[in-house]
Amino acid sequence: MVPLIKNKSFLRSSEGAIASYSYQDIVNGFGYVSLYAMRTVYYNAGNNYVNLLSEQNNISESDYVEGDNADVINFNSSPFNTPRTIKGVAFIEYNLAINDVYAGTAYAYAKFEIVKVSGVTETSLGYVNGFYCSVDGSGWYDQGQHISQISLTETNFKIGDFVRLKITITGRTSGAGDDLAIFCDPTDAAQTAPVATAHSRLKLDLPFKIDA
Repeated sequence: MVPLIKNKSFLRSSEGAIASYSYQDIVNGFGYVSLYAMRTVYYNAGNNYVNLLSEQNNISESDYVEGDNADVINFNSSPFNTPRTIKGVAFIEYNLAINDVYAGTAYAYAKFEIVKVSGVTETSLGYVNGFYCSVDGSGWYDQGQHISQISLTETNFKIGDFVRLKITITGRTSGAGDDLAIFCDPTDAAQTAPVATAHSRLKLDLPFKIDA
């Protein structure tokens, strides 16, 4: 009888560091890493923000970002310190709210795209059009928490490359000023602005290839 392996340390593909994976990870040939979207603030005349992806489950400086039609919002991970390979299906957990200013019919959705950034070169690894929001009336509307998945092209990353979660807003509204809010609090705390909602996490689960 073959003994059940619950946890064992293995090398990630092409890495010199040791990471711990479960038996299920070993069978599948990849292990998931969760990256949380958040915003940090730095001081200048406008106190501007930086959008980040991090494994650290910190409290975000701002709980949400807003976007109008055709706006692009980028969240960047830190550069990788070791080579690695992405392979498999990524999962994105997110919460949306939509604003209908003029009490007409409004719709919007976010396109989520995983991008490899290497120097000045960007390579799309896959994308998905997320949950479709539709409202008819004036005010903000909570669209709830959702999960979308993206099948990724197997891709090698070298030292210094990083992952970008690229979000593109698409929408048609009955008047100017309608927009979409995407929450980004890693702690998943309940929020009151721009609308009351029970969940607020924006999380990207990436599959990294491992060598058993």
